[in-house]
Amino acid sequence: MDLDDLEEISRIDRSGMLEILEEFPQQIEEGMKIGEIEIDKKINKIMIAGMGGSAISGDILQCLKPGIPIFTNRDYLLPRFVDDETLVISVSYSGDTEEAISSFLDAFEKGCQIISISSGGKLEELSRKADHYIKIKKGLQPRAALPFLLFPIISLLEKNGFLKMDGEVEEAIEIAESLKEKIKKGVSTERNMAKKIAKKIYGKMPRIYGNGIFSVAAKRWESQFNENSKIFAFSYEVPECDHNEIVGWSTPCNWYDEFVCIFLRSDESPRIRSRMDFMKKIFEKYSDVIEVIAEGKCDLAKMIYSIYLGDYVSCYLALLRNIDPTPVDIIQELKRKLGKSARLE
Repeated sequence: MDLDDLEEISRIDRSGMLEILEEFPQQIEEGMKIGEIEIDKKINKIMIAGMGGSAISGDILQCLKPGIPIFTNRDYLLPRFVDDETLVISVSYSGDTEEAISSFLDAFEKGCQIISISSGGKLEELSRKADHYIKIKKGLQPRAALPFLLFPIISLLEKNGFLKMDGEVEEAIEIAESLKEKIKKGVSTERNMAKKIAKKIYGKMPRIYGNGIFSVAAKRWESQFNENSKIFAFSYEVPECDHNEIVGWSTPCNWYDEFVCIFLRSDESPRIRSRMDFMKKIFEKYSDVIEVIAEGKCDLAKMIYSIYLGDYVSCYLALLRNIDPTPVDIIQELKRKLGKSARLE
């Protein structure tokens, strides 16, 4: 399809995912306002419990180098080291994610301080047992609600002295706003980086590579391609992948040209730069390679730049495939199949 045909975009993007994406910078501001909570118990570690678009908040927070250990839990039960000096932040956009509900109940049994975040659902009902509850805006897909799932936590960590942001949130908002004006649906493909990248990826299988903060962004790109574009995608962390995945490129295969390799980059250490440049040279022999250089000074701004760009790319790729980015029918089918477990009753 023609990504500059706004009528055709509206026909395919029936649920308005692109319109929601344009609200991203504003959502960051709103998210910061609702997270100003004071923690009134002694804690020595934080556990972010959630799945999918909710859990990635924990991964991002770990990259911000907080003054307290932060872990992410993507399972029904919490690790054994979780105790009454652990702050458990239970995150589920819908409030009905069964893994998040189960880990919430586990946290309650362990005597943890609990803060829960949802737009409603069972988690809201259970939150009478929590120390604090943050209710967020309804009507979004969880993957489109990242600012409401991440920035309230940044706000409460900053308020309680676990994070020192020094204007980083403000820079992240500025970066997101500036990027939006360059890649929103009304900007022509000729001037729109996200549309150009989507066209390069069309018909290929993305492999996304990142180091440090960009390994989290790469994971986000992968999941957004899965959910928005409805395709397979794979993310890899540098330098870890240089000790395993890279060997797969050592023997030519006739299906290498089905890949497109995406490098998420910025100011790297000399050793990481050498690795990335070596990988790029190898991959270019067999596959298309795309480099994305993040803008911004602080780590948070760079991550938001990379994540926000990837969100748009995945939606434009969906449109090229004549697919509405919003529905995730197979996930809903699985949830219906599983039903409610006895523990969650």
